[in-house]
Amino acid sequence: MISEKQTAFRREYRSRIAGWYNGFVHVAVIYIIGITAMWIYIQHIDKCCGGNG
Repeated sequence: MISEKQTAFRREYRSRIAGWYNGFVHVAVIYIIGITAMWIYIQHIDKCCGGNG
């Protein structure tokens, strides 16, 4: 069980987060950026490593 101090901290912390913020959207955007970057880098592997591309 968590202490009253920790509960108060969480309540205060959450009250400061903007109402439009959505954690799931944040994670999705980070994953989309990462997957896109990986896809772009993979497309260029042949060009930098002596492939025929």
